[in-house]
Amino acid sequence: MNISKTARIESSGEFLIIDAHGVTEAMLRRLISYYIETKGHPPVGLPGKLAGSNLRNFQKEFDKHRKNNQNGTKDDWAQFAIRDISFGKARQKLGYGIFEITLKDPIDVDELKDVPSKLNIIARPK
Repeated sequence: MNISKTARIESSGEFLIIDAHGVTEAMLRRLISYYIETKGHPPVGLPGKLAGSNLRNFQKEFDKHRKNNQNGTKDDWAQFAIRDISFGKARQKLGYGIFEITLKDPIDVDELKDVPSKLNIIARPK
């Protein structure tokens, strides 16, 4: 299932339409329910990538945490940043609060210097 404002569950052809507010959490709830219904258990991880405004928000938070904790590591800043944006908040709320984050291809974006341009994330249950 792809997460967007309109999603189709491939196995049933069912469409879900959700307004922009709360899309992430609502889609994740449906995905978890689908796993439980079809596999008998929730998923062991929720993989994802950030793009568009989600990526930009992550980059801003990453930069903020780097400035506030200059002795930290990129992983430290990434862990704090993911928890500060809707992507991470929704997953934490549903019990998936352990984040495996792979940062890729640092770039400069406007006033932000040396921030990840890509990242892969797997959220796992606590």
